[in-house]
Amino acid sequence: MWSKQRDEVLGLYSPDAVFLDEVSRRLSGRAELESLYATVFAKYDSRLRLTPATVTPRRSRSGIVCVERGRFSEDLRDRGSGTVQHAQGPYRFAYAKGPDGAWRFVLMDWRPAQR
Repeated sequence: MWSKQRDEVLGLYSPDAVFLDEVSRRLSGRAELESLYATVFAKYDSRLRLTPATVTPRRSRSGIVCVERGRFSEDLRDRGSGTVQHAQGPYRFAYAKGPDGAWRFVLMDWRPAQR
């Protein structure tokens, strides 16, 4: 994300991936994720740190997924004003193997209340 390579970042997601932000706003699919990253990359510089706690394989209707849970810490610097926002809390990511054999995000959940 630091390099602002939007296509590379979007390539990490499955075509029907779901992104849940800290206020439970739900984004899904390539077009919504493109819009999110275009906005974020244009306005902010991010220093994101992930600390994984568990990675667990699970069966789903579409096959095997891996669920990663952990904690994050992020500093977002607004390029215009220079102000820095700090956020931290739990995260939950789910990955699934695509037809090409690559693992991609199917879920990225940044909400504070994890189930």
